[in-house]
Amino acid sequence: MLQHAGDQPLTRGEIVGLLERLHAEQGGTFQDAGHLLGAVKKALRAGKSTGVLVNPRQSYYMRASTAPGSEPSQEAVLGPPAEGFDAAVGQGSGSVYVWYLPAYRDRARSTKSAHWECKVGTSAYSAARRVAEQGYVPEKPVCALLIRTDHYRDLERYLHSVLDGRGRRVESAVGTEWFHTSPAEVLSIARETRWVDVAT
Repeated sequence: MLQHAGDQPLTRGEIVGLLERLHAEQGGTFQDAGHLLGAVKKALRAGKSTGVLVNPRQSYYMRASTAPGSEPSQEAVLGPPAEGFDAAVGQGSGSVYVWYLPAYRDRARSTKSAHWECKVGTSAYSAARRVAEQGYVPEKPVCALLIRTDHYRDLERYLHSVLDGRGRRVESAVGTEWFHTSPAEVLSIARETRWVDVAT
């Protein structure tokens, strides 16, 4: 129904009015206006809970795909937060992690790029602590993704080789773990291997 509204947000009352008009154009009538309002309320709640609808401002609704700057949440793409990271998957004694600086992600957004400078590293102990030890960075890092696995060294080498093959290494970076990538891309590559439980 909201496809008929274009890219403009609507109030609940405007949505009810639009439904009544569209229904009348098809030759229909509403016997019980209260029933329509209840159905719209239920549909709006469902749309918000599933991420189909967003509230660009209070009491207004629009399709998520048309909302300015809208994009799926990190949790929807990568999984739930855990162990100090925005998202975590897998099981194992060690982990591969992805972190970046907010300025890098902001610059990518401004240029509509899907990739930005991310550090893809490994840790046999607390990965969040390992990131926190990067005391030389000018702003607080975003701990974006934790991939737990018993084969964390193999997985790290594989991720680096795939990203190298795609020409993504940041040659000017200090160290060898910086790539133009994203947490979603790293997880997608990792899930192609036998080292990550794809069910988690």
